[in-house]
Amino acid sequence: MVRLHLRCAVAALLLPMGLAAQFVTTDADKATTLPVTIIGSNGTYNGAAAYFVTDEQVWTDGTFQVQNGTSGRCDLVIDNGGTLRIEDSSLQVRGNIWFREGGTLQLIRTDCTLRNSYPRQYNYEWEGGHLYTKRCTIGGYDNGSSQITNFWLNRGFWTLRDTVVQHSGGILLGYLGHLPGMQGGSLDADGLVAGIASDAVVMLGRGDATVRNSRFPIKMDLYATQGGTVDLDLQHDTTIDHRVYGDANVHDTFYNAPVTAHIPGSPWRLELVNTSVVDWAVAINEVRPNNPALDIRLHNASKVNLRVMGHDLTGSPTLSGPWRSYYPAPMPLPGLPASQAPGEHGIPPGCSITIGNATFSAPSNQWAYPTDWAFNFWGDSTNFTISGSMRIGELFMDDAARVTLQGSGEYNAGILAQTFDINGLANLTIRNATIGNAGSGFQAAITSYGRASVTLDNVTTQSVLLRTARGLWWPHQGVNLATIDMSNYLEEGDLGLQSAHSGSITIHDASTTQNTDLQNLDFEGAVQGGRPDYWAVSNVSGYQSATHRAGASSFTYASNSGSGSMRKRLTIPPETDVEFDGWIQLTTATSGATVKAFVQGSSGNRREVTPMLVVGSWAYFCTGAYVVRSNDTWVELGVEHAGGSAYHEMRCDAFQVRTSSWWEDDNLGNLAFEDDRIGEIPGLDESGNGPNHWHNWRTFAQIETNDLRPGTSGSRAMRISTLTLSSQLHKRLSFIEPGQTIRFRGWVKPLNGTADPVKVIVSEYDSNWWDLNYGNNAGVVLSGSTWQSFDLTYVVPGGSLKADETSLTVSSNGAYLIDDFSVEIQ
Repeated sequence: MVRLHLRCAVAALLLPMGLAAQFVTTDADKATTLPVTIIGSNGTYNGAAAYFVTDEQVWTDGTFQVQNGTSGRCDLVIDNGGTLRIEDSSLQVRGNIWFREGGTLQLIRTDCTLRNSYPRQYNYEWEGGHLYTKRCTIGGYDNGSSQITNFWLNRGFWTLRDTVVQHSGGILLGYLGHLPGMQGGSLDADGLVAGIASDAVVMLGRGDATVRNSRFPIKMDLYATQGGTVDLDLQHDTTIDHRVYGDANVHDTFYNAPVTAHIPGSPWRLELVNTSVVDWAVAINEVRPNNPALDIRLHNASKVNLRVMGHDLTGSPTLSGPWRSYYPAPMPLPGLPASQAPGEHGIPPGCSITIGNATFSAPSNQWAYPTDWAFNFWGDSTNFTISGSMRIGELFMDDAARVTLQGSGEYNAGILAQTFDINGLANLTIRNATIGNAGSGFQAAITSYGRASVTLDNVTTQSVLLRTARGLWWPHQGVNLATIDMSNYLEEGDLGLQSAHSGSITIHDASTTQNTDLQNLDFEGAVQGGRPDYWAVSNVSGYQSATHRAGASSFTYASNSGSGSMRKRLTIPPETDVEFDGWIQLTTATSGATVKAFVQGSSGNRREVTPMLVVGSWAYFCTGAYVVRSNDTWVELGVEHAGGSAYHEMRCDAFQVRTSSWWEDDNLGNLAFEDDRIGEIPGLDESGNGPNHWHNWRTFAQIETNDLRPGTSGSRAMRISTLTLSSQLHKRLSFIEPGQTIRFRGWVKPLNGTADPVKVIVSEYDSNWWDLNYGNNAGVVLSGSTWQSFDLTYVVPGGSLKADETSLTVSSNGAYLIDDFSVEIQ
């Protein structure tokens, strides 16, 4: 079945040094307690309804909603000669705010939000005017996801005092591609605070910024037209007493402090005073194949976002230097090095990555750690492919650019899609990818404009909005036919679809007679011809039953044959872990029959479990993790019976399928620690690393092949070193239900004897997870210096004692070995 979507008629605030918390507010603080005033349009601006401020006005002690009617767009225009002062209020604008030359908006102890329904729908637009904020919170909108907005400080001024910026796509100080008078504004900030999803102060164009007594991200735009070498000192989260970035040959020293961090060719100027940079970002403009070579050396770069803005780029990124000395096989080399999952690489000392004429290199004695990447691609000759692990936050494409982003396994092309805008005649293909960023608060957004096309295949989606819209600049040949096509996807979060202006979004779902996706795992769908919708059956003719484990119905699996099965067949990338669980109730006992739940690949490898069935009782099964092989062209999962000679009948309900990658721990993967590599970032000791499929806190993991537990059939154990007291490994399981029983077994060898015993515990992941004597918690403390086994049984509590996650935890102050864990759930 093809699903067509056609056109239709957070986080805690981070405070800077010296600032008190009392000025930090949220939209709800004032909007729910102050009287509401609706401000409607009194004219139009750029074709949109707008409210113009042309005189002096003061608004106080209210919630002021600038909109037409209940939800219509209305821009706020601070026009020439207009001054609007708002105190102790909440300003909510369902449109842009325009700062015209000669206009001033003053916000004092006021929250200001643009009510976006998707990222960057409305923005703050400077056209020569002035914004003054003091003790404010300003930015975009949170409607369950962070709907960010841009601060386009192209021309004019922003005087900022003790202000929180949140739900932002950046404070952008101009752009050289704009008209000459719109290439850079001025920011004077004292007490700039990074709120939820703050983005950065973006130095580009001819902008000028002075940032004092602040803690905020910074992005710097460089230009690849001159070539040469640029050394960037990117101290992260450390107070910078005083530093001035820019071209020392361009910026005067008569009125301003001299440049201390020389960046050749930089038209902008950035001065930092007593300021800590939360995150750095570096963008390279005018990257072209035939430009002279530019080497950007990343010093002290423990946390930096990298952006490439390229024209007519072809081929793929090139790695140079002794990468294999730091990442020996079988550890794969990256498509793009990134230190946050699904990335698993830094740039090693003396190594580099080249894209076009731009090379990003680490010093000979230091690692560099990009967190993620962003790209702009222009030019009809663009044909660029990135293959392997990566983490890309933003992407812009135009002209007839062609780009392919493809992971090498387990959905390891990380597509955050904070903004993915594909315009013109561009063509984007994404394969083997995780789209979105679960738990971030962002809704990922991929938009196809004009006549652009986007193809998504073999992906997981986590809170994603897919959109088509008219061309960003102009309709190509007068036609808007943007397309998005998605197939072989696993929906793990909300999936939104918006199509407009003759664009189309095509989602390839299975039909009711196919079994190629995860529909009807709960058996709430219809049964046709003895087969549940979206399942394939063999020797089974069943029916829907009102007796159920969950929901409103179950499927009664009935067979007159000595064997039969019910199954789904999926396309899943190699190295992905697949788990299958659910509930079965035997209704008719059949002598000699065996029931199995299974996951198997086309390679012939299989993972199966035989549930303990009793007539009339619901029994839980869980296959554990099947690791998809490189030669598995498909993966099947289902239930089967065999060996009986008479009528066999059982009810099936509440099935679940979990796919997981190395960086996820809500699963039963890698319990035996036989994975042949660790998802680690060598040299990055901020949080350490842990075994694949485990969450770690301040541990360092190494594969152990010599000291294995007695009687093991495996070839590996895991050596854990601790980076601080009470370092921990966790599995945090969200699929466990109240009343279920968990049996957790395994082997531990403390390496520091009685001085540093090892605690193993099963509990709810709450404030009492560590307490051996709390509630139902089950745990043991192991000391000595030999291999010791443990065997814990835990009954999951109900009511208020049940947390969102049940935790399997190993904790110690010292080093230890672990091997051959197992988990049984009933």
